[in-house]
Amino acid sequence: MGRWIRMAGLLVAAAIVCAGVARAQDAATTTQSAPTGSSPVAPQSTSDPGTQPQQQQDGTGTTSGSGAAASAAAPGTTAQGAQASGRRSNSYNAANAGGDDPKGGNIHIMTNNVSITLSQNWTEAATDGTPPPRELRAFAPPFHLNAILTLQNVKNQGVLQLAMSDNPLLNHDSSWLDEQMHMPGGTGMSVMDMLFYYFFPPSAQCMDEAQRDVLTATFAPTPAVESAEATGSQPPSTDGTAPMLQVTYHCRREATLDSFYSSQLSNGIVFAQSNDGPRAYSVIPQFYLAPMEQVRGAGISWYVFEAQRTEPVPPSASTRYNVPIPEGAQPDYFYAIGAPDPFPWTADVGSWSNRLIHLAYVGLSMNNNRRSEFISLLQRVRIRGANGNQ
Repeated sequence: MGRWIRMAGLLVAAAIVCAGVARAQDAATTTQSAPTGSSPVAPQSTSDPGTQPQQQQDGTGTTSGSGAAASAAAPGTTAQGAQASGRRSNSYNAANAGGDDPKGGNIHIMTNNVSITLSQNWTEAATDGTPPPRELRAFAPPFHLNAILTLQNVKNQGVLQLAMSDNPLLNHDSSWLDEQMHMPGGTGMSVMDMLFYYFFPPSAQCMDEAQRDVLTATFAPTPAVESAEATGSQPPSTDGTAPMLQVTYHCRREATLDSFYSSQLSNGIVFAQSNDGPRAYSVIPQFYLAPMEQVRGAGISWYVFEAQRTEPVPPSASTRYNVPIPEGAQPDYFYAIGAPDPFPWTADVGSWSNRLIHLAYVGLSMNNNRRSEFISLLQRVRIRGANGNQ
């Protein structure tokens, strides 16, 4: 009994330290430099990663491939071998994407300068404050969001989020961004981290419960090293600083569309205490990460990433979340980061040097993906003054 009491005390201490560090970072602005360690080995596409060939044209924009795919996310596991983007089709996706013509639709304005035109199937939804949650802010990627707009399409079970942030990418380049986004989840700036911390984070209620009820959390398995070895990725740390103490908390979910997609992205929150200090990150299930693509349109340059869940949604989820889910459907998450041309890798490109636009989208797929639908959404974003946009 004394041993368990001592362990409970340690867990409470870890949670308190995590929350304290996060609160200390509320007003902080940080930037991230390129890592000095080696990057994970990525599965190669059929194109030369050094040439960045033109692949496809969508609407008014062009798309080019980065030429490198990567496995996703420790401390979860990932699967490789999903078919390449744009090569898959299915009548379910075609039917749900149809009828979403923005003509005669609505203009949704995030700020005075940034807007998106969508069909009347899309409606604005309330947000739970500006993400990430305060308790997780110190562990999130180094972006600071100052505006976010959330929309839902009940007809095709889609969720879309448009956000604006500062620009921690100055003095880097697209190759560095590609490498960072394909790192394992929980390492700082992967696409899985962006989706978890900023676009599908735990609710405020969940974080309150985690702080209060951490004693009921379950012990997590040894995370990063074993998971990275299983997927062929580089472990986040090999210097002996693996967590000494960690617990995993599983949030209670509301029966809503956004809660459904949050549950499919994350299996829980890990609170860890190591020699390097506290951490808090997501337990990520199996995903396939597609190669990075560059898309240009409407005077905006976008870098696009896709994360597709490899397992189908269980039948029980339809009743649990009150969401119509076809048998075999898989969640397909997209994330893009953009700015008016030219993309602000340096501080000498004008008024947008210190600002970036983010677009996140998720919908259900059947043995394929929703890339074409996401590309269409990108083309509908407008920034007033970007290459003649009014």
